[in-house]
Amino acid sequence: MSSPLGNVPRDAGRDNGGWLIHRLMAPTDAASMACLRIVLGLIALWESVRFFRNGWIDAFYVAPSFHFAYFGFEWVRPLPGVGMHLVFLGIAMTGFAVAVGYRYRVAITLLTLGWVYVFLLDATTYLNHAYLIGLICVLMSVLPMPRLWSLDAWLHPRLRSDTAPTWTLWLLRFQIAVPYVFGGVAKLDSDWLHGQPLQMWMSRMTHVRTWVPAFGEHWLALVFSYGGLLIDLGIVPLLLWRRTRTVAFLTAVAFHAINSILFQIGVFPWLMMFATTIFFEPDWPRRCLRKALGVSVQSLAPTIATTTRHRLILIAVTLWIAVQILIPWRHLLYPGDVAWTEEGYRFSWRMMLTDKVTAFRITATGLANGGTSPIDPYVYLTPRQVDKMSQYPEMMAEFCRFLGSELRQTGHPNARVQVFALCSLNGRKPQLLVDPKADLSRSTRSLRPQPWIRPLTEPLPPEPWLVPMNQWERLVIGTPRVKSEP
Repeated sequence: MSSPLGNVPRDAGRDNGGWLIHRLMAPTDAASMACLRIVLGLIALWESVRFFRNGWIDAFYVAPSFHFAYFGFEWVRPLPGVGMHLVFLGIAMTGFAVAVGYRYRVAITLLTLGWVYVFLLDATTYLNHAYLIGLICVLMSVLPMPRLWSLDAWLHPRLRSDTAPTWTLWLLRFQIAVPYVFGGVAKLDSDWLHGQPLQMWMSRMTHVRTWVPAFGEHWLALVFSYGGLLIDLGIVPLLLWRRTRTVAFLTAVAFHAINSILFQIGVFPWLMMFATTIFFEPDWPRRCLRKALGVSVQSLAPTIATTTRHRLILIAVTLWIAVQILIPWRHLLYPGDVAWTEEGYRFSWRMMLTDKVTAFRITATGLANGGTSPIDPYVYLTPRQVDKMSQYPEMMAEFCRFLGSELRQTGHPNARVQVFALCSLNGRKPQLLVDPKADLSRSTRSLRPQPWIRPLTEPLPPEPWLVPMNQWERLVIGTPRVKSEP
């Protein structure tokens, strides 16, 4: 059985570039990476089938007349007509081709382009698993993934190899570890440590309380909160240590299975369940086959001498790792609570940390007739988009900029668009989310902190705020006017 860092002696290559480079360039068994390739392709196929079956292609990308864009990618737009259906058909076909390893380089390139394109179409569809799959696709488009157990290797034996450079295995391990580690660090949060928002979510699952009467009680929410925290922080080191690896893997499987059953968060638990096998010894699939079918385990050969190309590869890998580490910390550059402002929230692996409920109304003022007019967002947006927008101040501003442009183009040059939004975060008493006097239609989109976002001042209460939404404005603002969310 090979060492995870290859078979190179410790003193090998010191005169040619260093022991570490030789160790990382040493060959290691490619079997576990081949399994990850198969899983990734099948998950892409599965996701495409789910979108077709549930009608999500039309609901998310065809029906809406407005799409929320990521910063810098405002130019990415859905294809008209049946174009989006063809894109998802392409993702399904290329996902299958990646799984079986047929024309792999073409297939993984098209799959990556298609997946990233769909991901960038609308920020309201952001999901951590979609982001993770996109990152893995980018990595697999440059890694030597089709060498083993692929049609390409069968059709072209000269391409076949039982091994891959050790750095490729550790890069994939790093990428799978990132959601665990940063997800755990993010849970070192006051709200989470007090059992929120889990208690609120669990209390709404009345069907589960039929079987578990204590479900939704604060003590059980604390058990789930601290259990999730410990698993996220501890699972990677426990998987890397051989003595605890099996127990850690079974714990991860149980953890993801419970998440899938309780919270219905798509393929993410299943992706992480299978991807976690990358932390086992790289030849684990061969050993399983040997026990089941009597297939022998391949031996590995030593690596070649270090070259300039190897150094460039490690520089590129180092840059990738640095970016993956720095991006989740960017929210520290913004003032206030990131769960409230949402500035720097995405791409940070801050999973299941917020429960936001917002009552808001949008009003256009300064119209040509000197009057004001309420604006119904459902005329332009789907209910799902409205729900997501209500949580993200920047999305509110983006939609208001769109409305302002529409008004100015239809004879209202002095139009202003303002938002009155009361938001409750993790059961807090509602407070203003944005400045109700700010003209968001003339706000400027940038990566800088937005001054019109009101800071979070409400403390986390001992018990969640459960006042009906139609009473919020009277109780919070103190005016007699009552207005529910649009």
